[in-house]
Amino acid sequence: MGFYLTSRIMKNIKSQGNG
Repeated sequence: MGFYLTSRIMKNIKSQGNG
C-alpha cells in the first residue's frame, strides 16, 4: 500500500507544479 500513498503524493506535487 506504500506505492499507493507515494503515487498520491507524487501526483499532488505534480498537480501543484512544485516538483
